[in-house]
Amino acid sequence: TASEFKSWVDLNLYGPKRVTEAFLPLLSSTGRVVMISSAAGPVYVSKCSEENKKKLIDPQVTWADIEAMVTQVFAVVDTVPEADESARDSAFKAAGLGSGYYGFSKAALNAYTQELARMHPSLRVNACTPGFIETDLTRQMAARHGKTPKEMGMKPPEAGALVALYLTLGDPPGNGRYYGSDAVRSPLDAYRGPGMPPYDPGYLVATCVVTPQGKPCAVGSVDSKCSGTIKLTRLSDEETQVEWSICGLSPGMHGLHIHEFADFSNGCISAGPHYNPFGKAHGAPSDNERHVGDLGNIIAGEDGVSTGVLIDKLIKLEGVYSVVGRSFMVHADPDDLGKGDNSDPHTKPPVNGKCSKVTGNAGMRIACGEIMLEGAL
Repeated sequence: TASEFKSWVDLNLYGPKRVTEAFLPLLSSTGRVVMISSAAGPVYVSKCSEENKKKLIDPQVTWADIEAMVTQVFAVVDTVPEADESARDSAFKAAGLGSGYYGFSKAALNAYTQELARMHPSLRVNACTPGFIETDLTRQMAARHGKTPKEMGMKPPEAGALVALYLTLGDPPGNGRYYGSDAVRSPLDAYRGPGMPPYDPGYLVATCVVTPQGKPCAVGSVDSKCSGTIKLTRLSDEETQVEWSICGLSPGMHGLHIHEFADFSNGCISAGPHYNPFGKAHGAPSDNERHVGDLGNIIAGEDGVSTGVLIDKLIKLEGVYSVVGRSFMVHADPDDLGKGDNSDPHTKPPVNGKCSKVTGNAGMRIACGEIMLEGAL
């Protein structure tokens, strides 16, 4: 019935959200959140239209997007006679939706997991399916089929704890992911059974448009005409490609860094220091001792244009140390790669020319912009 449909969504989506929001203030900055989802979620998504599928698995999904989908589903439920299951399924299909209320609630929970992980990057937030577990509820299902729980493929309750324990106490890579009952990463839009190959999302791509003061060129408050695009592509868990095309530069070398914030309320100045989650000294991209945000220098020709590509092993586009939502910064001067004058490293703000191990003495911030995830290709 319509009321049953809505109660499932309230239990499996709004329930975890309410509990999570109540506990978030009590978690340490490195706390963990594990959403108990179900393989019914990805199966539901697989039956949706491409448009609705993209909404549910979009890494940039917001709670407003999720609630809009809930509203869309409820609108279909409310227009179909409760007793006419066939008409309801047809209405869902016409709207580009799957028909299972349980599956929808778990698909929406997986989407919320992505949003929560993005909003709290220092936490480990992931979802999982415990598997097909023998419970009071599932035993009734077996009885209806005239089979034993074992014949139905049900696992004992302790087997269902495996993945939750891994996500709580282990070291899962990434954040905002969905894991199978075998503690292996699984897709959000297709069923993956235990023992099947791990899900490989392929490339992730993020882009950053840099402009003076992080604002459209027309309202930039400095004379710099520097602007361009920087593209980040996840090649593997270990490597990210950085590709740039920037114009309006003076000929020669210019420092290029990732900074901690994408706050441009005071232009590029308010973007904070280099992104340095491990508390290292500034260095060259090839150094062991370096900030995650240290990308060395780009070189502009006589035409003021710099283009190039590099591969970096510290930049991540997902997980606790993701650079998504942070900022790229182009500087007026060369980066000395931590090998210059470091006679005054403690003054804040740093004194250019005397803080090599902090900023690389790269000078003024002439262009900046937010790093934004495009999604999985």
